[in-house]
Amino acid sequence: MVSPEPSAHANAVGHRDAAYMLAVLTPLAGADSAEAHRLLDLLFQDLGPWTAGRFLNVMGYGDNADHELVRTAYEPHDHERLAALKAVHDPTNAFRANYDIPPAR
Repeated sequence: MVSPEPSAHANAVGHRDAAYMLAVLTPLAGADSAEAHRLLDLLFQDLGPWTAGRFLNVMGYGDNADHELVRTAYEPHDHERLAALKAVHDPTNAFRANYDIPPAR
């Protein structure tokens, strides 16, 4: 069970208060790839009113993990804190081939 109390130590794991997590697995290669993406987009659109955000470990990669989508994996104040840290420790965004958080400007 997820604790409603904030963590004693600052961390960047978002949506710990979510009661449930939905993961959808589908092969996204081949001729049906565009249709699978369209159906997944419709599913997530329909679930939008009940969605707290995304989890990085089931987000996908590449175009499926653009900056705006990655932002949904964090609480807004955590994302701002991570972007500020990135501006100090990686201002040129050398470490960007992951779930990228661009440096704060």
